[in-house]
Amino acid sequence: IHPATNASRDRLVFSQYDRDAHLYRFQAGRAIEPVAPSSALETDPHFSPDGRQIAFASGRSGDVTIWVAAADGSDARQLTQGTWNWQGSPHWSPDGRTIAFDAIDPDGRVHVWTIDTEGGNPHRVTTHAGDQTVPTWSHDGKWIYFSEARGGRRELWRIRASGGEPEQITRTGSGFLGIESADGTGLLYQRTNADSPLLLLPINGGPSRQLVDCVRSSAFATAGHTVVYVACEPGSNPALHALDTVSGRDRLLGRLENFEPDMPHVNLAVSPDGTTILYRGGTRKGGDLMMIENFR
Repeated sequence: IHPATNASRDRLVFSQYDRDAHLYRFQAGRAIEPVAPSSALETDPHFSPDGRQIAFASGRSGDVTIWVAAADGSDARQLTQGTWNWQGSPHWSPDGRTIAFDAIDPDGRVHVWTIDTEGGNPHRVTTHAGDQTVPTWSHDGKWIYFSEARGGRRELWRIRASGGEPEQITRTGSGFLGIESADGTGLLYQRTNADSPLLLLPINGGPSRQLVDCVRSSAFATAGHTVVYVACEPGSNPALHALDTVSGRDRLLGRLENFEPDMPHVNLAVSPDGTTILYRGGTRKGGDLMMIENFR
C-alpha cells in the first residue's frame, strides 16, 4: 500500500503490511490453546449443532475458503473452492446439514451462499445488488439473517433459506452480526460496528432491550439461553463473560489472550454445551518499507 515514486520515476517505494491471525480455544481453568493451526490465516469460527465439528475460514489453500474440522481442530478438510476472492463467516444450520457463508463474487460484491456440509455445489441465497454479509440461521432453520448497508446505513435483514425477498429487521442501525435468541422471539445485535451495548430486539415488533452496556465489536455468541461476550476493555487481554438471559446472572469466565481491538465481524464461537469458546487471536502485526530499484 501507499506507493510512491521519485522524480525520475526509476524507484518505487511502498509499505508492506503484515498481519496474521489464528483460532484459539478457551476453557475455564485451562491454558489457552491454538486450534487447527497453519502458517496461514484462520478466522470466523462456528460450532456444529452437536458440538463435534467446527467450521472456519482459512487461507491455507492459497485462497481464503471455508474449512471443516473436528471440534479439537483435527482432520481439517476444505469445503469450498477458491472461485471467489474471499469466503468467510460460515454458520451451521440447526439440523447440521448445511453451512451458510458469505463470499466476494467476481463482480466485487458480497453475497450469502449455502453449501451442503459434505460438499458439492454452493447455492446463492441473496440476489440484491448490494453487499450481504455475515449470515446466521434462525433456530428453526427457516430463515437466514444477514447484514446489508442500504442508503448509507447498515441494518440486519432476514431471508427464507430457500431464497426470495428479504425482510428488514432492524431500523435504527446495526453492526455486522445478528443472532436469534434460543426461543426465536428476539435478535441479539449491536447498533454499530464498534464497541457498543448488546441489545435484544423483539422480532415481531417492539423496542430493543439492553442486555450488556458495552461489548467488543461483534464479540458475542450464544449457547441456549447463555450469551458469551467480550467486555469493552482496552488492550488485547479483555475479560470474557457469560450472561444467563433468563436469570440475568452475569459471571466472569476468565481473560482472553491476543484478542485485538477492532477485529473483523466474526470473532467468537461457543460450543452448544457452553464449555468451550473459540476466538480469533492476532499473532503478528507490523509493516516494512520496501523499495524497487530500476522500476519500469
